[in-house]
Amino acid sequence: MRDPSAKSPGAGTGWKGARVDARELTERLESLVEAQVAREQGRRPTNAEWDGLDDQQLARLVDATCAQLGIDDGDEKTSLLSALRKENLEAYAPAAKRKRKQTITRAQDVAGVLNFGSMTSWFGVYLGVVVVVVVLLATMKSLTVLPLLVLPGLAYLRGKLPAQRCNVDKNGTITLIRGNSTRLFDVTHYPYLGMYTGWSGGAGPGSYLSSMLVLRRDGPLSFSSWLGCHLFPRVTDECVVLFFNTWRDADRSYIPGGVLGEVFYRACVHAGRRPKTLDRKPFRGPGWEVRPKGTSQ
Repeated sequence: MRDPSAKSPGAGTGWKGARVDARELTERLESLVEAQVAREQGRRPTNAEWDGLDDQQLARLVDATCAQLGIDDGDEKTSLLSALRKENLEAYAPAAKRKRKQTITRAQDVAGVLNFGSMTSWFGVYLGVVVVVVVLLATMKSLTVLPLLVLPGLAYLRGKLPAQRCNVDKNGTITLIRGNSTRLFDVTHYPYLGMYTGWSGGAGPGSYLSSMLVLRRDGPLSFSSWLGCHLFPRVTDECVVLFFNTWRDADRSYIPGGVLGEVFYRACVHAGRRPKTLDRKPFRGPGWEVRPKGTSQ
């Protein structure tokens, strides 16, 4: 394959009428191919000059640059562009993979459609199966096991009943979604909001992690209603439950529960309802809540 940086008949006049040499044309071609690869990988090109151009515009510029370099032969042109494309794919693929697997650490970076994936539902299914098998082996009575057969199913459903998607738009509006049920994060419609934490097994301030957000129209939770939300979450006009474990954005970036909790905390402050911190109680870690106006905090 001929070296494209060698002087060619078409290398005298640039694409904007300026005098350019073969080296500048070659660098431009490499930059254009990198921009094409960047669009495929969902990132911005390193050369801001090509940012915002679509595939057809980039292809026309690539063809024009190849013509200026005197690369008119189809096989030679295809071979050169393939080599440049492969080089860029290999150079930027690791960065693209890191982007998909990164962790978001700031609440202000959370935007767009977020998706919930509950690993705890499958863990509950496995745990329920283990309990059934252990009881069956210990008692050797199938009738004893029959009531326990519902445990795996309940554990699976528990992970499917809370909000499964969350949309945070650029204006800060938050929408909670499960199936066809869509509810706005509205402190007027849901005058009581509570964010509860769970013990992570550690010690110190960081031993409690955000675990559940509850939006209710009826007021604060009693222990029985808190337990009901935990075991049988829902997304209705009266109550919305959101679990904090395993949320990811459209790029598959992981959103820790504390960061997502901060998103809702800021939304409350923006609506003029600053949450009050909750102290730790039996069966419940510290958290925060917003109560209806006119009630004691």
